[in-house]
Amino acid sequence: MPLIDWTDGMAIGIDPLDADHRALLGHFNELHQAVADAWPTSAALAAGDTLIDALHVHFRQEEQLLHSLTLPDGICHREEHLLRHEEFLDRATALRAELAAGRPNRKAIESLAVSLTDFELVRFDFQMVGHLLREGLLLVKTASFLPA
Repeated sequence: MPLIDWTDGMAIGIDPLDADHRALLGHFNELHQAVADAWPTSAALAAGDTLIDALHVHFRQEEQLLHSLTLPDGICHREEHLLRHEEFLDRATALRAELAAGRPNRKAIESLAVSLTDFELVRFDFQMVGHLLREGLLLVKTASFLPA
């Protein structure tokens, strides 16, 4: 059973980022399954590495959008959003270290996955979309990014 299922309510309306979010939830589900089913450490580590790599790629994409914000509120959001990315990656890296040390922690995986949906998908990314719309950097109908 998946840890977290994608729902349409999680979609922020930017197709590439929504695809990343769906994939990230899949990576979390795989890592959770690896730990729940006591997969060999190497397989759990591979799942953790895949998740961390996908987070890096996704966060870089978001950061490109965030760096296009120029209004004071957008800049403030960008700084907080970037800080959250850093904190999230720190937590994911610490989780991976626990796996490597032979101490898989399902609760930590669940907490990080919930943080992803609460922080990344729901709160901050919807706020980011609002800032992009206010600055005219996003088309409403197609939700495609307009390069600066």
